Amino acid sequence: PFADRVKDHDVSRILPRSQTLRFVSLKNCSSITNNAILSFASSCSVLVTLNLEGCRHVMDDGLVALASTCRKLKVVSLRKCRLVGDRAVIALANIGTLEELDLMCCKLVTDLSVATLSRCQSMRILNLWSCTNVSDLGLLVCVPAFSNLRVAASRRWAKVFVGTSFQPSRSNSFAVFFFITPIP
Repeated sequence: PFADRVKDHDVSRILPRSQTLRFVSLKNCSSITNNAILSFASSCSVLVTLNLEGCRHVMDDGLVALASTCRKLKVVSLRKCRLVGDRAVIALANIGTLEELDLMCCKLVTDLSVATLSRCQSMRILNLWSCTNVSDLGLLVCVPAFSNLRVAASRRWAKVFVGTSFQPSRSNSFAVFFFITPIP
């Protein structure tokens, strides 16, 4: 596929001319590394949405740098970025504007990240499916702190706030837990 052929130098070549870039998807660009992410950090301060799903060489260092300069990020997908851990998630949480975060299959993410994310009052969607180092207890303790959360999912359960189209109720006090059979 074309995405496999996109390299760090391809990203670096277009960024100097793209300082107003707000939406970026490098989904399944499996050759992308921290070098490309560092390029974003130095060139795209108005970035709002970043999809790095399947960028398996992206690590915490690049995302920490990105979070320090891209302070308008609202939607981030790190799905299947298996080298992403707590340092990156904590840095993203500290931005304060994060609304959606997809960490599916980020096996280095732990309860520490979830505890920090619980301070993100703007968080609406949080996907922790197959984050095997996030415990159910860690989620049960932290998820109620999210005042705007619509959906949270982990390996074994999902919490969906009841209301029209999964909108949170006015009081955010009524939720349904769906227990899901774990996949072996």
